[in-house]
Amino acid sequence: MNKPVGETRRLLIHLYLSETESMQTDVPYLMAVGNLPKILDKIQNAGAPETFNLDFLKDLGFTSSHDRPTPKLLKYIGLLDSNGHPTASYKEFMDHTKARKVLATRSGRLLTTCSPQTRRPMRGAQSN
Repeated sequence: MNKPVGETRRLLIHLYLSETESMQTDVPYLMAVGNLPKILDKIQNAGAPETFNLDFLKDLGFTSSHDRPTPKLLKYIGLLDSNGHPTASYKEFMDHTKARKVLATRSGRLLTTCSPQTRRPMRGAQSN
């Protein structure tokens, strides 16, 4: 007998989290995401800092309090290590030819750790 989709999804999430115990389990979030594409673009053009912190974010021109969680988000998806130092993935992301693939791979963790209830279609989205 086949397992219901929800049960299978929970099992896969559990297995994934078990394999990545050393990673954070609190998913960070941004209050406003409007600047995120701009921040990612600036990261690619600015070069890798020794440490990505709020001062570096301000140097990139992002001073809003809504942008402050960005380093935590980048740590969570593995572009920065726990001390804020750029990882190999960060440096790979800076390559414009690899950026989309790196971001898709690294941000996939966000989808596996979000509960199914938080993954709802946006208002106006068509369902298949």
